[in-house]
Amino acid sequence: REALKMAQKSEEKSQNDLKQTREALKMAKNSEKKGENDLKRTREALNMSRKDVKNAQETLTKNLRREEEISRELSDMREREAKLLEEVQKSSEALEVAIMEKEKLRVEVKDIENKLKEEKRIVVNSVGAFSRALSLFLLIT
Repeated sequence: REALKMAQKSEEKSQNDLKQTREALKMAKNSEKKGENDLKRTREALNMSRKDVKNAQETLTKNLRREEEISRELSDMREREAKLLEEVQKSSEALEVAIMEKEKLRVEVKDIENKLKEEKRIVVNSVGAFSRALSLFLLIT
C-alpha cells in the first residue's frame, strides 16, 4: 500500500512536472513567437530606416546640386553686374564729355551770335550811310 501511495505521489509529481513542463514549453513558444514578431518589426523598422536614409541621401544630393547651380548663377550675376557697372562708368564718363562739349558749343554759338549782331549792326550802319550817301548823290545830281 505504501508503495502504491508512493507510486501515486510519484505519478502526481510527474503529472505536475509534466504540466509545469507543458506550461514552460507553452511560455517558451509564446516567447519565441513574441521574439519572432519583435525581430520582424525590427527588420521592418530597419528597412524603413534604410529607405529613410536613402531618401535623405537623394534629397541631400539634389540640394547639393541645386546649391551648386545657385552658386554658378550667383557668380554669373556678379560678373554681369561688374560688366554693367563698367558700362555705366563708361557711359557716365561719355556723358560728362558730352556735357562739356555741349557747353563749349553753347559758348561758341553765343560768340557767333554776338559776332552776327555786330556784323548786322555794321551792315545796318553801312546801309544807312549808303542810303544817306545815295540820297545826297541824288540831290546833287
